[in-house]
Amino acid sequence: GMITVTIPFLFRPPTLTHLSTALLADAITRYQKSFSLETNFIVGALKLKDSSKNLPHHKLINDQFERNPRIQQYFKMANINFDNFVQSSSPSHQRTAQFIWKILEERGHIYQSRYEGFYCEYTDEFLDPEGVTQIKVVDPVSGRKESKNVRVDTGQSVLWISEDLYRFRLTSFRLPLLKWLQSDPQTISPKPSYNHIINQLKLEMRDFVISRKSHPISMGTPVPGQNNSQTMSATFEGLVGYLTGAGYPSDIYTNSWPPDIQIIDPDSLKQHAILWPAILLGAGLSLPKKMIVLPKTRLNDEGDDVDPKEIIKKHGSDVVRYYFLTEGSSLSVEKLEFDEMKMAHLYRKDLKSTLGTLFRRLKSDNLIAPYVPISRPNINEPKDRILVDTLKDLPNLVKDNYDKHDFDAGAKLIMASLRQAHEYYEASGVWRSGTEKEKREKVGYNCLESCRLAALLFKPIIP
Repeated sequence: GMITVTIPFLFRPPTLTHLSTALLADAITRYQKSFSLETNFIVGALKLKDSSKNLPHHKLINDQFERNPRIQQYFKMANINFDNFVQSSSPSHQRTAQFIWKILEERGHIYQSRYEGFYCEYTDEFLDPEGVTQIKVVDPVSGRKESKNVRVDTGQSVLWISEDLYRFRLTSFRLPLLKWLQSDPQTISPKPSYNHIINQLKLEMRDFVISRKSHPISMGTPVPGQNNSQTMSATFEGLVGYLTGAGYPSDIYTNSWPPDIQIIDPDSLKQHAILWPAILLGAGLSLPKKMIVLPKTRLNDEGDDVDPKEIIKKHGSDVVRYYFLTEGSSLSVEKLEFDEMKMAHLYRKDLKSTLGTLFRRLKSDNLIAPYVPISRPNINEPKDRILVDTLKDLPNLVKDNYDKHDFDAGAKLIMASLRQAHEYYEASGVWRSGTEKEKREKVGYNCLESCRLAALLFKPIIP
């Protein structure tokens, strides 16, 4: 199977939302591979401008790669083990992108027309009028107030352009997409995201601009047959990148296509749930089986973000992973407020104070090997049976939740079993001198089994 996360722009610093999507994909991949399932976990990055060419009108991108020099290192810091890394400037990706483009063009799904509208040069995005507002700024030379068009969401400057560009006939796929999604409402989760896309598909749509005029610093894939005068749009490149990661158009892509799960951030929901499947339908390719939309994670209500790399450096990958895959994640809300203090406290409370303390007590009381038997001792008291039955049922109960990608619910079951083992150990009194050997061995074995199971079941969350 194939698992993907949203392919980000290299010129944007990493965000907490992107970290949370990558961590969930990594946990699912690790869980599936524990059953020896073939899994292709794909990540990547879009590098659409060459920051080595210092052109005045693109000075804003000079520090792009200083802020995010190597996204692969960022993944490794978080202990995220991907199988394929897609780089949009690589020859393999450009071959895939041009191959798909030619198929869509031959089938009549791409055409050229005049585009007049707003364009964000920084993110290489074409914007609807409602995504742009006008503000007053002071001209630094004349000192006079002037009107300036900026993005509503980020405040970045936008241009009004009038150019002959290529469009994808998105409007032709509105009804087929509706039929696809309505045939299986579980395709997009959570439910509010599914409902949003259904409502969008019921509205009037416009064909999607998928090319842009080439610049001296452009690193996008050239549009076939245009003598490098146009390059493919960032959105088109990012979506086709999943096919690159699968090995398309070589036959090897059939080993992992279509994607089992695509984990996406809310900002790219429309592109992934409407444009992406429309491109696949147009090219005659199978559609993704499931899309999971994670909520936007921010530092506070003002929308400020924090560099995840700094958080990982400060607290370590285990602390960060545990938070974002348990209480720091939820599909039931639209936005999550990141709480650094809560993250550190959660790790101390659950893993250090519960799992860690139980193991340390067993060790200090000489209740680990070679002081306990390797095989399970006889169970002869009801309180022993209660814990043993809990541990017997635990793997299947956790699996049921992991199968639904609910690592938080699975972790809560593991922690409940550890707290039960704590209470069992405390009530046994085996640390007191004079406790009979058989009882010490029995309690030590059962508590160690609790620690062992917890460590194994936590592996997708904390490798």
